[in-house]
Amino acid sequence: MTGPATRQQTAVPWSRVKMSASASPEAAPKIVPARRKFAIHGRAKDWLLHQLDGKWRQYKSNLKKKYYKANLPMERVLQTVPQTVNESQWPTLVSYWYSEDSKEHDGVEVDRATFFDECHKTKDGRYVNDATQDKMNEVYMKLAEKRVDGQELSEADFEQAMLEVFGKDHNGRVRGMGPTITPTDYYGGRFSNM
Repeated sequence: MTGPATRQQTAVPWSRVKMSASASPEAAPKIVPARRKFAIHGRAKDWLLHQLDGKWRQYKSNLKKKYYKANLPMERVLQTVPQTVNESQWPTLVSYWYSEDSKEHDGVEVDRATFFDECHKTKDGRYVNDATQDKMNEVYMKLAEKRVDGQELSEADFEQAMLEVFGKDHNGRVRGMGPTITPTDYYGGRFSNM
């Protein structure tokens, strides 16, 4: 149910989408009735917003995978407007894909330990809780044991350390990567022997 809601055509700027009626006059007719229809509070509301956020990110990622090709000129990509995207927004989205800001983040792969570490810290660099800090200290101790004579650690070393500390991934999930990343998305054939 949350997937189709995130893919409906609504003229809301791609760069900053806020789930409010003031975000766009075109979006208001869809958002306001939904608020009247559903009275969701507390943890259920947090869960729903988390799911919508994940589906929205997944949708944008799928759009980029399908339509953006770095070797194609931008003008050619602009000619193919998907049915799920508002025509007036397509040029803005494609321009963003070809911008230097977008290219800077494109293709930067981060190991799972670094990703988990960065996502579980506050703005001032402290861990969100003591349990997380203890787990990450354990991961870094295992990595220090693997580092011999100052040589570089491989991606498999980081994966192995995370698995040893946090345990095996549950079916259909990748531990430490959030609810929307599946094993196929993350591993994609890598580490098939683990």
